[in-house]
Amino acid sequence: MRTTHISVYPVPVPPAAIERSGFAVTHYCDAYAVQLPLRSDLTVTQFADYVNGSIPGWVSILMRVRNGIVKRFGLKTGDPTGTQSLNIFEALNPIELTTFDALLGDDDKHLNFRVLLTLCADETKTVVTMSTVVHFNNVFGRIYFIPVKPFHRCIVKAILRRAAIAIMADTSFPDAC
Repeated sequence: MRTTHISVYPVPVPPAAIERSGFAVTHYCDAYAVQLPLRSDLTVTQFADYVNGSIPGWVSILMRVRNGIVKRFGLKTGDPTGTQSLNIFEALNPIELTTFDALLGDDDKHLNFRVLLTLCADETKTVVTMSTVVHFNNVFGRIYFIPVKPFHRCIVKAILRRAAIAIMADTSFPDAC
């Protein structure tokens, strides 16, 4: 598998993502996956480290713009200075963490969201899936999500792809190709 041809593709949302969200009603959900050569020792925490080390600059810029806008409405912004680099486990609060999956998320005035990051390995490959589940708390949540949704999809695909490329390029990682 060549790193330049890594494909991130939509997959059905795993029922566990919806169940573990704890939401009585789900207003939006999606899931994307990326396939890697077998990485038998890869944990979700290690994958998150690769994500943190490969977040595109344009995502950081978008997050600073978003934070500058939403803080005027009293919404959570994470880093108040806008100077910290993104960290998936800090930006998306860990709710549950195991070796092979992490449930992350946050609740705010306008909407609540959960992200389930799952690693599943078989004899030949490791598949990493990122599922997002959103519950709107009010009409502002619905309005907020209209411009966010297309960016959300691009961001998820970009970070999964870039993390996969970083893993495949890391010759020090166990089972590296």
